[in-house]
Amino acid sequence: MEVVLTLLAKPLLAGCLVALISHLTTAMRPKMFAGLFAAAPSVAAASLLVTSFDQPGRVLPGAQGMTAGAVGMIGFCLMAMLLVPRLRSALASAAGWLTWAVCALASFWIVWR
Repeated sequence: MEVVLTLLAKPLLAGCLVALISHLTTAMRPKMFAGLFAAAPSVAAASLLVTSFDQPGRVLPGAQGMTAGAVGMIGFCLMAMLLVPRLRSALASAAGWLTWAVCALASFWIVWR
């Protein structure tokens, strides 16, 4: 029964946080940041919150992985910003994903291992 409650709590809490932050970010300028701040951080926060009640020992590794992924996403965005004007978007995206993987793995291994 406890597993079922956990499986129900994560998506419900994440959905509520996404909706709440979506409403808050509609007042933001420029509007292009509204989706960025609504979806991923809300789902990550909800996941960590529910995990902290269910399995407290798994919160730190989850947060570390999310942080490493965020570092990788910064690398992806920088690479895509530089390459999209010069290359086709498919090649720039492929290079961005490779950059994401390298940055995320490197930050995880350097900082947390």
